[in-house]
Amino acid sequence: MLTLVVVLVGGAVLGVVRGGSLESLAATSFRWSWLIFAGLFLQLGTDLVNPPWLGRPGMLVVIGANGAMPVSPGAAEMAGLPPPRRNAELKHEPVSEDTLLPWLGDQFPVPRAKSVLSLGDLVLYLGLARLVYVRTHPERRKPPPPRA
Repeated sequence: MLTLVVVLVGGAVLGVVRGGSLESLAATSFRWSWLIFAGLFLQLGTDLVNPPWLGRPGMLVVIGANGAMPVSPGAAEMAGLPPPRRNAELKHEPVSEDTLLPWLGDQFPVPRAKSVLSLGDLVLYLGLARLVYVRTHPERRKPPPPRA
């Protein structure tokens, strides 16, 4: 969660430093805004309750293929976390030669946040940072062409 906050604040700060405004960001509207609240509810719910069988909705493919989220033991060590143990919990397991889709697992250490991110996490965070950065500059965006 700390990494997400840093990404969002970083995108906003970069946008403001480059001449944007937080007012433009605040004026952003979304078509299906209820999805934002649903996603936030799911994220906070799994962070608070954290049943080991639930995981995160974005992990379903890799967990479905492996039974748990594969975590690189080396990345966990670099992040200052204990290495994952097989069968110790249902949510994570160490990457092994039997792991399916290992590149979708948690393999990018973030030592200051004491976490390990997956490729999906990185794509999500980069997309959110770009959204925040771009929305500080709405006047520079071209409107979409009219539909025929």
